[in-house]
Amino acid sequence: MLKLVRHDAAEAAALLVRSTRMPDNIDEVVGGILAEVRARGDEAVAAYTRRFDQREPGGGGIAGSYEVDTAHREALAERVAPEVRAALELAAERIRAAHAHQLAAGPGEFELDGVRLELRASPLARAGLYVPGGTARYPSSVLMTAIPASVAGVGEIVMVTPGASPEAMLAARLAGVHRVFELGGAQAVGALAYGTATVPRVDKIVGPGNAWVASAKRQVYGEVDIDSIAGPSEVVVIADGSADPAWVAADLIAQAEHDREARAVLVTTSAELASAVGEELRRQLADLPRRDIARHAIEAHGAAILVDTLDRAIAWANAYAPEHLELQVPQARAAAARCTTAGAIFVGPYSSEAAGDYLAGGNHVLPTGGAARYASPLGVADFRKHTSLVEYDAATAARHAPSIAALAACEGLDGHGRSALQRARAEVPAPTPHPLGALAERVPPALRGAAAYHVPAPAQLAAKLDANELPHGLPAELRARLGAALAEVALERYPDPAARRLRAAVVRSLDAAGARVAPEQLVFGNGSDELIAMLCAAFPGPVLYPAPTFVYYKLAAVARGLPVVEVPLAARFELDEAAVHAAIAAHRPGVVFLALPNNPTGTLWRTSFALELAARHRDVAIVSDEAYVAYSGATNLPHLAAHPNLIVMRTLSKIGMAGLRVGYTISSPAIAALLEKLRPPYNVSALDQRAAELLLDEGGAWCAARAAEVVAERARLDAGLRALGLDVLPSAANLLLVRVAPGTWERLFDAGISVRRFGPGPLAEHVRITVGTPAENDLLLAHLAGS
Repeated sequence: MLKLVRHDAAEAAALLVRSTRMPDNIDEVVGGILAEVRARGDEAVAAYTRRFDQREPGGGGIAGSYEVDTAHREALAERVAPEVRAALELAAERIRAAHAHQLAAGPGEFELDGVRLELRASPLARAGLYVPGGTARYPSSVLMTAIPASVAGVGEIVMVTPGASPEAMLAARLAGVHRVFELGGAQAVGALAYGTATVPRVDKIVGPGNAWVASAKRQVYGEVDIDSIAGPSEVVVIADGSADPAWVAADLIAQAEHDREARAVLVTTSAELASAVGEELRRQLADLPRRDIARHAIEAHGAAILVDTLDRAIAWANAYAPEHLELQVPQARAAAARCTTAGAIFVGPYSSEAAGDYLAGGNHVLPTGGAARYASPLGVADFRKHTSLVEYDAATAARHAPSIAALAACEGLDGHGRSALQRARAEVPAPTPHPLGALAERVPPALRGAAAYHVPAPAQLAAKLDANELPHGLPAELRARLGAALAEVALERYPDPAARRLRAAVVRSLDAAGARVAPEQLVFGNGSDELIAMLCAAFPGPVLYPAPTFVYYKLAAVARGLPVVEVPLAARFELDEAAVHAAIAAHRPGVVFLALPNNPTGTLWRTSFALELAARHRDVAIVSDEAYVAYSGATNLPHLAAHPNLIVMRTLSKIGMAGLRVGYTISSPAIAALLEKLRPPYNVSALDQRAAELLLDEGGAWCAARAAEVVAERARLDAGLRALGLDVLPSAANLLLVRVAPGTWERLFDAGISVRRFGPGPLAEHVRITVGTPAENDLLLAHLAGS
């Protein structure tokens, strides 16, 4: 069955000749399909999908579209067998971890003789994945194509497949796919490349497919980028007499069963092994479900190449440049160092190509047809592009101008030279001294470029809706009791550094809410800001958070010279959970902050996600920032005992005590003891401690009632804003994020209504409105209606 061929025979040389070229008739037909899709969009896509796949639009839950909506995808994913689900989850975790290591820092920014140079890496905005479907199921292809895109930070991952199987939909969820279309063939590639009314245009198309898909990818290259043109799958096994013939035969069959054109080649120094492998092939093929496909591939395209030495075997494999190369020889790792042209190398007898296809962690999208001579496996770099930045100062531009002009004249491009010389003739301004003088060099660059926190105040304040405070003042009776209590505070003495009375009051308050907390689990800060700074100091390393979010996460990190890792939020400011996992794996932060709900967007992400992070990344401090728990009811406090790296952070600022500046963390006693080492000894004043104690004990019910009123008023304000035609983001906090027309903030400010505005970035067209009193909210709505 397996032809025995000498390495220097003509038949062995013929095996080296492979190509990914398509038959001319396929390219011609595919060209016609692509032209139709480009010209007629969804109409052509639907026509070809009806013709080839007998599928109508709307089956995925969206009328007139082949998109599969979230409900349909989730319903399919729930049908996956438990053992397959567990295997996919394990594979996804391993693939993500392996690809996260590819996010190593690039050359970054540096200075060369007065010129600042930078190579900036940024993810693609949108990537398209082609996943084979129909009667076959390939969830592994979903993981292998989508996870590198997710790790790279691609903004939107769009998947097309001719058959949305339950396994593929579960894999899509695990890998972070944003949208799925039940489309296949050349028309699906064309829709991704050109865009239609329902299918978004992507920047790059990746993934395997049949000859029609491969031809389409080749023809749209230039309109979009592609990964490669996939030819028949192939494996070369280098083995000597020590190899197990049953294992070698099984690995050849594993490749041959892909399709009739697959290549499965043994290269060996042992004729006896070749004969034994042939016998094993006959035995193992007898009960293989895809035996006819595998037998044809082995007989038509396979061989056993007989060589004299291991060196000759490696040389033949390097000339072949296989997609997969197995080394079933002693000292396999040393031999692997001499194998230079393979898509993936499987080192030693226990490293099967099947493991690489599914679970090892490396990518299985590999170059075929000899392309491994110059091409690489699919990876994170395929979904990132680089931009070169060049910045001259005046003196260096003048100094370099003559050399630039000389080179330009050599090439006959005088305009280039004149452009440089213009700058040489300009007067070089004297450098502006830094206000800090020589001390400026001591300040971290990120801190030098940071802006101080500032909220402008109108000259005549009519409604203060900019700071997320409770809009209701304390009742007179409670104010009187507070005044009497504060009059007894001994201001000549330092405050209690352990805040014992306040600590007991917080424990009582939490106990009344159904949460049992021990006093030694609490650490107090001068507001949450101080606690955030303490957490950054306690767990040094990159500080990671979704963005946009609470600004002080970044300010605290920058002030301590710590790098920040911002994970961009997805559409409508939803949390990209897969991107957060990938960023943690790539950057290994010391602390992760999750605001639940988020400020300034008000969005409440899946509360249990913090628990998943704590369970998966036990060497990272996970902070559940619950400043707005009074309005959302969302908390991870009951789960502290199960997650020793989880920290819950709260504040009294949002429930009527913003003027006190009291915040606290709840954590394991061990973390609390660590934070106590960093806490300034008298950080919470005696007045703040006494006031907070009294208000928690005697005013807790009043605060809770006012918070409930704010929640009801939030719904009324939300409805009023929407009635004005404004885009309002759903909120679980005491705030609303609203997209407004240019100039809206200025008009409100001039009217004495203070709301929060934002600088350039994803929030630039938005304002954040604190839910005020009914009168304040009515005033706001009236001004917006009249503007």
